[in-house]
Amino acid sequence: AGDVLSTRMAELDTLVAADGLIEARFQGEIGMPEAGPRAEGALSARSERMADLLAWAGVSGVPAEGQVLEQMELTPRVAYPGPDACSGLRDLSLSLDAMRLTGAACAVVGGERPRSVADLAAGVLDLTPLMGAAEEDATEESTPAGEAEASEGWPEDPLPWELLRLVDADIALGAERLIAPPLETGPLRLDIALNDGDLALDARAE
Repeated sequence: AGDVLSTRMAELDTLVAADGLIEARFQGEIGMPEAGPRAEGALSARSERMADLLAWAGVSGVPAEGQVLEQMELTPRVAYPGPDACSGLRDLSLSLDAMRLTGAACAVVGGERPRSVADLAAGVLDLTPLMGAAEEDATEESTPAGEAEASEGWPEDPLPWELLRLVDADIALGAERLIAPPLETGPLRLDIALNDGDLALDARAE
């Protein structure tokens, strides 16, 4: 602990496991040089019970066990060069069941607003099970027992547009195929730009 909190960088190799839900390991360097805290190294995380992990964390709309979100594996390089630099993940590889995502993502936490930057590539993104779980969860919460209600049209509650001013973002995502019923696409590129509450979306076939 003394080396980690000193003004020089120290090697760190730590393994964390939580109730059989996830196992994560960090191997790298961490320290407190004069310019501020720094960390860099390799992160690996694996779960065979991802749905249970999300439910344990209080995430709503999680699919039932055995449907989706069973296996997760994450292996990026992690870097925190300081609050004014872009800190995050590079050489990112994320597998979630049959879906796989690669690329890099980082965030600058200093300044007027946090800013996120990501350049990601995916194979087939099949969101069908996730959408089905979210719809079932919403139906159970909004429909009284023994009654069936059909909701149509735009929701009456105002959308929380003010949340868009909390963070800026530049995100690029390419996918070989996107499945989100009733939408299904071929090769697709999606660019998302968010700046001081102004949101711009550009989706195009490739």
